[in-house]
Amino acid sequence: MSLAVAGLTAALELLGAPAFMLDDAGAVLCANAEGRELHGRDPRALPDAFTRARGDHASSPLALTPVRAPGLGPHWLAVWRDDRARDAERAAGAARRWSLTRRQIEVLAEVAQGRSNRQISRALGCAESTVELHVTALLAKAGCRSRAELVARFWTER
Repeated sequence: MSLAVAGLTAALELLGAPAFMLDDAGAVLCANAEGRELHGRDPRALPDAFTRARGDHASSPLALTPVRAPGLGPHWLAVWRDDRARDAERAAGAARRWSLTRRQIEVLAEVAQGRSNRQISRALGCAESTVELHVTALLAKAGCRSRAELVARFWTER
């Protein structure tokens, strides 16, 4: 196992849910213990969820966040979620830590699902430029430099 894969796997262990780093075709590059257990139990669940999540389908239990690294093609941080109560608890914690407005909490919940600004604007009934402003504010309040960092902090901090 390379040092990079070992580091990614260790980071995924902190998420508290089945989590994966996927390539653009949906192949698993690394996974945490919960992710490996889920994938071993139901090998078709991840590819099916990945295909649905890549589309505009809110029905997928997989939250995808694009990850870009110099010299690499597109990759995805994928977190298997199926516990809405836990999501609400995380959003409430983020709201307290980062002093978020109600609308920023709604946008953060959509970003944490891996949705694009266009998808968020449709879901929340606002302009895409308004979503961009909210995402910029979220990044500033959370002290993050990227959406991927924001999503990672959302899933790891309590």
